[in-house]
Amino acid sequence: MAYARGKYAKSISDRSGMEFPYNEMVKEWNGARVHRSEYEPKTSQDHPRKHSADKESLQYVRTDRDESEVEHKLTLNPFRFTASSATISVFEPGHGRSSSDTVRFRDVQDIYLGLM
Repeated sequence: MAYARGKYAKSISDRSGMEFPYNEMVKEWNGARVHRSEYEPKTSQDHPRKHSADKESLQYVRTDRDESEVEHKLTLNPFRFTASSATISVFEPGHGRSSSDTVRFRDVQDIYLGLM
């Protein structure tokens, strides 16, 4: 189908209602036919950017290392016990442990136990 060029034709703007030459009319994003002086492009607010979720973690994470405790040397004669009890108490000032903590003794010599 062939259309006329509209060299002498006039058209009415959908925005202002004014008459303009047919060849100077453009179609807006909303379908309205307006003169090119009245043309308004679509705003950036009509095309919001896609937002992804906030980054919360690293991709390659490792758990904290469990550092072994440093050896502490006990003072001279730190073991306290009574003859009627099987419990041995260890005297170490400023140790910072509670009664439920486990302590390992290594290389205990008889001189510390008082059994010499």
